[in-house]
Amino acid sequence: MSFNFAFGECRFVPTADGKRDVAISEEYTADTVEKYFRGDYYAYCRKYFGEAARLADNGDINVISNFDLVAKFNAQGKYFDETHPKYVMPALVAIERLCAAGKMFEVNTQDGAVRPSALLLSSIYELGGKITFAPDADLERAKEAAKECGFECAYALLDGKLVPTEL
Repeated sequence: MSFNFAFGECRFVPTADGKRDVAISEEYTADTVEKYFRGDYYAYCRKYFGEAARLADNGDINVISNFDLVAKFNAQGKYFDETHPKYVMPALVAIERLCAAGKMFEVNTQDGAVRPSALLLSSIYELGGKITFAPDADLERAKEAAKECGFECAYALLDGKLVPTEL
């Protein structure tokens, strides 16, 4: 089977005894943070983004989906501040590494939020990153968010290939 592109995501955070899925449930996430990160959500996020950055080394992956999946259960900043430097800095390190490796980022709209967040999406733009939209995203909302962050084009799937399209 031949592919023109492949999506990849970081779904796990490494722990002392293996790895834990970051997207199972809010309760599972809280248990992970308490058990392996002494209740420190920022340490949890730092470890997650360190793992996400490693996707830059995978030559088979072209598009990073769910980049900030670690914030899935953090609606209205319930557990951590997504603008705090302890969250933003590790995310920016990962974004910089992924952009330098030529990875594209998928923009999605889930749980009432545009992801990656506007702060991270702006950073992707500033670092020369490229974006595409998730097939299940609210396309108008995702496009508007991308435009607000500076993007003038995104990549769309046409005839099995990602091609640039004007926003």
